[in-house]
Amino acid sequence: MTRRRWSRCGKSIGTTTNSTCCTPTTFGSALTFYDQGRLVRSYNCADPLTGLGHDLFLPLTSACWHTQWYDDFSLNSERTRLNLSTKRRSFLNGARRPIDLEWQEFYTFDIASGAIVEQRIVGRWRAWAYAIMALLLQLVLTPVALRVLWRRRNASSRRRGFSVDAATLSAP
Repeated sequence: MTRRRWSRCGKSIGTTTNSTCCTPTTFGSALTFYDQGRLVRSYNCADPLTGLGHDLFLPLTSACWHTQWYDDFSLNSERTRLNLSTKRRSFLNGARRPIDLEWQEFYTFDIASGAIVEQRIVGRWRAWAYAIMALLLQLVLTPVALRVLWRRRNASSRRRGFSVDAATLSAP
């Protein structure tokens, strides 16, 4: 699906599409700017998705079986700036309740030149907090699990009950 936003004078246009962004490594044009029909600037999917741009962190739509990489695509009131926001990143998107990482980028582009005027990223800390928490959990649980397994192994090697002499068992 291609979306277009025209400038006030009608000479400049900004377009975006989801279908070229099946994967963030796809170098198809995700966001293009034209001035009087001439291509001025083009961005691929990896440009606005600065962090956690892998398909694993982006929601999937069944419309064309591609990831949804942008959320808002609109012009300001003067129609000279294009506002674009990426989708909020989440983990386990196929699950019933995905983990919201709150990572999202907000861009403002000059519609005539296609240049980035403003860039803001929110939620960057939360992804790192989850990673650190998982690492700490791994560091704590691994020794505990190894200790439990070691105790089970040693406990099963100890004999239980009274000892049985094999020589007395074979006698008639």
